[in-house]
Amino acid sequence: MHAAVRRPGYERDDVLLLGKSVAAVVAAWTLASWLLPPQVTTFAPFTTLLALQATVYRSVWHSVRYVAAVGVGVVLATGFGAVAGVHAWSLALMMLVAFAAGRLELIGALRLQVPVTALFAAGGGQVDYGLALASAVGTGL
Repeated sequence: MHAAVRRPGYERDDVLLLGKSVAAVVAAWTLASWLLPPQVTTFAPFTTLLALQATVYRSVWHSVRYVAAVGVGVVLATGFGAVAGVHAWSLALMMLVAFAAGRLELIGALRLQVPVTALFAAGGGQVDYGLALASAVGTGL
């Protein structure tokens, strides 16, 4: 803290990013708690933490990739849930497709977010849960 106060540098950047992160998490959680069902409220601040980067450019680009990964995961989960239901075989097929979709160039280093989101969004085959999850992610950005 002493170095952050006395001179510019990585210490000050770290403190500023920490303060910005805390404020953004609290704002995202508050907004999500007003707008969304309680079972998805924590996804908004979670998304905020993943999106915040040291620069605005990196934050925006990371957010675009994260939204793409989440969108693909939610579409896969709701599609498989609506068509095939939730079974071991449909989960296995959905995960294979999700891992393959995670290789899309737009998603880049966030490729594991596609199967992770698909797994969370599967939510017992309920389309409403997947849409609420996507809404929470959008709220967190």
